[in-house]
Amino acid sequence: MRNGSAGYYPANKGKHMRNLLIAAAILTLAACHQDVPCVAAPAAPAPTAQLPTATEVFHLRGECAKLGQQILDGNMIGSALTQDVTANYDTKENRCYVDLTVMTADMSVPQDSPQFYHTRALYDGQTRELLATAQIKNGKKAGMVFKGDTHPMGFDDVIGYIDNKMGN
Repeated sequence: MRNGSAGYYPANKGKHMRNLLIAAAILTLAACHQDVPCVAAPAAPAPTAQLPTATEVFHLRGECAKLGQQILDGNMIGSALTQDVTANYDTKENRCYVDLTVMTADMSVPQDSPQFYHTRALYDGQTRELLATAQIKNGKKAGMVFKGDTHPMGFDDVIGYIDNKMGN
């Protein structure tokens, strides 16, 4: 023991460390072959932020619901349409998602009718950024996911994307 601290320290600590480094280098070089490139191992993932407590999640979900209601309140529609909003706070992504659905108020109108309208829009509740939209209008289905660029996708794929973000 040195300096009164507990533990074992080799008498030649510097020499011991040098030998370990040389051994590690030799093992690394031995693992590399001419037909297989020698690539450094991927870095360990950075530690993630601590997940919120149950009380914090309860509060964040309440705040997310308020943000969803604000988006609904700011979306003006005509009398032939109805709208609804669902909010989901995702604890893993630490993000509030808002699903705004606008549709024909008369549910007896068939989907292939020109009077039928149905759209789902996924928003980031905090920034109000439009993330995705899926729409049936004039009997035609369309979908888009916005990730830096616009990505047209099939209607069903976008519905799946929205459902996934909403925890469905």
